[in-house]
Amino acid sequence: DLLLDEVLAAVSGAWDLACFPYLDLNSPYLPHLSAALARHGVSCSLVHEQVSPCIRLDKPDWDGCLHQASSRFRRKLRKRRTAAEAAYQVSFRTIECPIAAVDAMDTLMRLHSERWNPCVSQFLRPRSRRFHNELVRRWCPRKLAWMHILQFDGKPVAMDYLFADSDRVWDYQGGWSSAFREFSPSCLLRVLGLQRAIAAGKQEYDLLPGGEY
Repeated sequence: DLLLDEVLAAVSGAWDLACFPYLDLNSPYLPHLSAALARHGVSCSLVHEQVSPCIRLDKPDWDGCLHQASSRFRRKLRKRRTAAEAAYQVSFRTIECPIAAVDAMDTLMRLHSERWNPCVSQFLRPRSRRFHNELVRRWCPRKLAWMHILQFDGKPVAMDYLFADSDRVWDYQGGWSSAFREFSPSCLLRVLGLQRAIAAGKQEYDLLPGGEY
């Protein structure tokens, strides 16, 4: 609480509106933030609520998990995987080495920037890039951060960047090449994340706001 008071006091008069777009309503941090804002004469309210789809991994293997999805999704996934394998040599990579993780972050930024720009996605901004470079360097070897790459003929076409703890995985960020849109590369790559989560004994796979299974 003291740190929040110091921060709010330091920026007093420098802003008119603060937005916290991804704050979990069940977060233990929320009451402290609300109280700190109130002490500085600022009220807060909920203006937009987003849902984070979450997949329960309560089946012992991937086949069991897949059968929880709709038949339409299963057909689509099978069709796209078959089409991709007919056109390219499809391969998947899991990044765990610190040096490889930093290199892979460059690939992720490039693929992510095909859909977004730094004005829309804060993930692409230099300060964020420096932060995540250091984070994956430390966390990938400890399996707290997961980085997965989908390749067609050895060329990266999609990447996923996830966080993991004792029983949950968060699908934090990703990117894919629009040139391969017809194969739904992000959907194909998500299968690897789900399979890895099941193998690691995780209980939930959180897609975060805007995710689709």
